[in-house]
Amino acid sequence: MTEQPDPGYAGSALMLGHVTLEAFDVQRAASHSPAVVRLLRKDWGYDGVLLTDDLNMGAVYDLGIGKVASEALAAGVDVVLVSYDPRQVYRAIYGAATALTDERLTAENLAASRQRLTNFLAGQNQRQ
Repeated sequence: MTEQPDPGYAGSALMLGHVTLEAFDVQRAASHSPAVVRLLRKDWGYDGVLLTDDLNMGAVYDLGIGKVASEALAAGVDVVLVSYDPRQVYRAIYGAATALTDERLTAENLAASRQRLTNFLAGQNQRQ
């Protein structure tokens, strides 16, 4: 029988989709929901990397890439994904900067994300 890794294993990552889990948050999709992140981190003890699905997707695009990026990062998501249209990354960067300026994204959040990303990369390197 193969041993399964701990959910907080350094090499683990979860992508949060743009689905609304109404039992947890009726206003935001899982990808930028503080309630969903709290469930994963606090209730389930998950300490791996959390990343959004592509912010260019229709489910969240109309909300504004910058707005969704800032909400996701402030909620505790570690990585926001912006694919296929590289010009859109500037909106995500602006959203992150705004969250930092407004103190919704704290130095503590950034340090925790940096540690999770470091652990993730270390876990990937151990598997090679």
